Amino acid sequence: MKLEEGIGLLAVVFIFGIVGAALLPDDMWEDHSRTPGMSGALQGSVGINPAGFTSRMASPLQGVAVAAINPTNQNAIPQQVPRTTVPKPGLTPFSRAPIVRFSGTIQQITELQQRDGQIHIWLTDANGREKEISVAPSWYLEYMDCTMLHDMRLSGTGFQFDKSRGPSVIYAKKLKINNRPCHLRNDEGFALWSNRLR
Repeated sequence: MKLEEGIGLLAVVFIFGIVGAALLPDDMWEDHSRTPGMSGALQGSVGINPAGFTSRMASPLQGVAVAAINPTNQNAIPQQVPRTTVPKPGLTPFSRAPIVRFSGTIQQITELQQRDGQIHIWLTDANGREKEISVAPSWYLEYMDCTMLHDMRLSGTGFQFDKSRGPSVIYAKKLKINNRPCHLRNDEGFALWSNRLR
């Protein structure tokens, strides 16, 4: 064998060795003799060497999420402490708007461009009371094939966000038109046609 062939063969073996080392798992050279339950807790320990365990202190400190378990009952569910938040001055705490049901006959259909750009309808229920319902923009109703006509019977659910000033606008969540549902808002009251939900 010539010197050039020997150097070439050594270079090929060296390259295969580098490729082989790169394909090995990262934890190949770690010490796996430790107790599995203790490995996570020992990684972040500083200056602790319980029961003769060897741990590398070169790793950065790490936090380990643990749950306290009652030693008398191993199957006990950890108790959760209720969290209370105090609103800052001038802010009111968030509370979910109650869902209200409505049904009746459509007396008026109006598109309020200056107010919110949505179709509003006024329903008269069986007791003769009138309710204003904010439905959706006309393009969305057309897209969803939710056609409403004067004197049509309608039912649905919605949100009434401000009840402090008496009867307020109901924001429709779902309508039932001729036994066909029309979904307009999600469970939090956000409009399904809004770009924020994409």
